[in-house]
Amino acid sequence: MSKPDFNMAAVILSGGQGSRMGGQDKGLILIDGRPMVMRALELAARFTRAFVISCNRNQSTYSQFKCKLIADQLSDFQGPLAGIHSALSHFEQNFSHLLVLPCDTPWLNETLLAELVAAAKNNPSSICYLATKDRPQFLHAVIPAALTSSLNVWLESGERAVYKWYRQHPVVEVKVADSSESLRNINTQSDVK
Repeated sequence: MSKPDFNMAAVILSGGQGSRMGGQDKGLILIDGRPMVMRALELAARFTRAFVISCNRNQSTYSQFKCKLIADQLSDFQGPLAGIHSALSHFEQNFSHLLVLPCDTPWLNETLLAELVAAAKNNPSSICYLATKDRPQFLHAVIPAALTSSLNVWLESGERAVYKWYRQHPVVEVKVADSSESLRNINTQSDVK
């Protein structure tokens, strides 16, 4: 039995070192009284029932969110592609696509994600990602599960750059109206304040 043409799972990326946050785990930082990862989980749940949190530490804390947790298959915090690879490997047998959401954009909204998912459904062989007029948002993306082996080869070669890997495949940049606030990410303590 073959998979449907479009059957999407999701990963919330929360596996970084938080080096610009003094080593804090960004997904667990409170914004408006809630851990940032909660907003991403709520958004993911509006588009799929199958989602995981990619985290490499604080698993006991993340387990309170009643969501499956996965860790990078590569050691030493190898970057977001390592988390994406673990999620693709986890889901590739049962899902055709992976929605990627970083944990650190707490004002992301459902409308922008709906635009991204619609583009992915219309371009099922392409990597689709959001872009504002100022810059691409490579980690707000939908990636075909068929690219899992390509990503594995990329990472095994020592490469870590997200867009350099994207460029090897068909890509669709989903331009959104000026949504700088919706896509603003939290990188430093001053951002939290």
